[in-house]
Amino acid sequence: MRKAIALAAAAAGVAFLALAGPAASAEHPRVKPGNCHALASKLGASNVWYARFSGFFVDINDVHQWARVSPCFSSQTACVNWLYWEMTDYPRDQDVQRCRKGIAGVPMLD
Repeated sequence: MRKAIALAAAAAGVAFLALAGPAASAEHPRVKPGNCHALASKLGASNVWYARFSGFFVDINDVHQWARVSPCFSSQTACVNWLYWEMTDYPRDQDVQRCRKGIAGVPMLD
């Protein structure tokens, strides 16, 4: 009986870890995206970084969970870390525009 309980507890732990997804690492910490207009007002449009991403994963109920976003960041490092996790969390049918400096759709002269 104890072995059955221990086995059930272990299985529950593995299932929880699988649903929770990968944990942030020191190499790629999770970052929150920023509001493009707010960051441009604070830092100047030419100092803002943005990326575009779309992709999906299929949840436990066989439902497609989509992400279609184009957020901004105060640094290239933050942008790259965010994009790493979007690509990890939504691995299917990805369309990615890598991190670029400036506001989306507004070319910046260097």
